[in-house]
Amino acid sequence: MTFKSFVFGVFATIVVALLCGYIVLRLGLVPANADTSPGWLEAWAAGTSLDATLHRDAPKGANPVPLTDDNLIVGMDLYGRHCALCPGY
Repeated sequence: MTFKSFVFGVFATIVVALLCGYIVLRLGLVPANADTSPGWLEAWAAGTSLDATLHRDAPKGANPVPLTDDNLIVGMDLYGRHCALCPGY
């Protein structure tokens, strides 16, 4: 096997994989409804993206809000009023 054949094989494999992925998406074989659990690939991609975003964008340093019972109670109240309504959380 020559190097040229190897490179062509790698390129052809990538093209076929991308084409198959495109066909799967265009035929609607990936469910888009919101009432089912995400598949393992979607869960992995979302988790990996979220982790990378948080590591990149999260403030560095110590938490500016002291960890006290009063602050936890206020935080629970804020979460209940503003965040608990969102689906999936």
